[in-house]
Amino acid sequence: MGVRKETYIVYGCKFDEGFTEKLFRREDWDTLYDMLEDTKGDRWLLSDGMSGQYTYFGIITKLSNGWDDDDYREIEFKAPTAKQKELIRTKFREHFGNLVLPKITMYYVPHYT
Repeated sequence: MGVRKETYIVYGCKFDEGFTEKLFRREDWDTLYDMLEDTKGDRWLLSDGMSGQYTYFGIITKLSNGWDDDDYREIEFKAPTAKQKELIRTKFREHFGNLVLPKITMYYVPHYT
């Protein structure tokens, strides 16, 4: 089994392993899985599926796929807006109800697959 490192920028929030464990046990997991694996072009979750140490929720931008790390390229990066922050809050409430949303901030995430 090989390992590769994908890298992401996430504008959103980070959850610990307790949240991740509960996430994988939810009855509506099929719906959430689409947000995790980007099966419909709408990725909102990034989660450590091996050890469950983290889950990120928010606007996720993939920087590399683990195979092209030596390529230099330009990415379009704009400062997050208040509208994006509200979109994150709305999308979170839609799927997680009244669960407390941690601070929304920017993350650089090395993600091993």
